[in-house]
Amino acid sequence: MNASEDDTKKAGGSGAAVSNSMGAVSTGTSSMSNKFTGVKLNENNWHKWSFEFTVNAEEFGLLTLLEKESQPQNDDDRQKRSLILSQLLMCIDESQNNKIFNEHDPAKAWKKLKDP
Repeated sequence: MNASEDDTKKAGGSGAAVSNSMGAVSTGTSSMSNKFTGVKLNENNWHKWSFEFTVNAEEFGLLTLLEKESQPQNDDDRQKRSLILSQLLMCIDESQNNKIFNEHDPAKAWKKLKDP
């Protein structure tokens, strides 16, 4: 059993997001580091930051959530949406936080972050 499987098992196999000892987040469907980039999004670094974020989102099969507005169809969809939104929040500067406050659709949040 690998670390992700062990952590998922410890969480009751529910598929809920858990962090393992390597700093990865597991939802039962994918694992990703708890930060996409070392530099948080601010007013001046959208191009570099967004490139890094989208490359990582694509690696974990989450890029479409940023590209197209959608409603979750099942628990897996809800977990993926929650994961990408939590990643966004961890990777943006406080000054950008207000732009996506109370936004639950990743594509809408992405658009708000992109717009000046």
